[in-house]
Amino acid sequence: MTRKRGVPDDSDAAARLFEAEAAYAERMFCQALGDTEGSIANAERALAIEPDDAPALLTVGSIAYQLGEEERGATLFAKLADLPDDDGDLWEILDRAGEFIIDERRYGAGLRLYAVACRTFPERLPS
Repeated sequence: MTRKRGVPDDSDAAARLFEAEAAYAERMFCQALGDTEGSIANAERALAIEPDDAPALLTVGSIAYQLGEEERGATLFAKLADLPDDDGDLWEILDRAGEFIIDERRYGAGLRLYAVACRTFPERLPS
């Protein structure tokens, strides 16, 4: 999964994208330093700036599940299926979200997410 988005034509949108990317990068830096609170805060900030960013939805959704906020995590993961697949990697992001939920032993939620992914990307189903 890579972050391939181009720079928007609109200068305000470009500034928001830059700010969100910076927050997401700072999240990873905090995580590498063991600063869990800083990492979570920056993930939340990135999502607040760009609420339709698939990697931020995946990250914050995962964090929500880990914090016991299953309803919020499920809501964030469900938003993934409504996003356009501009970068061609949305299926992979949905798959990672499903794997995460299954690894958390929330099997019902994982199966519901996989069902949404299969409806969203029927061409990915084995023939």
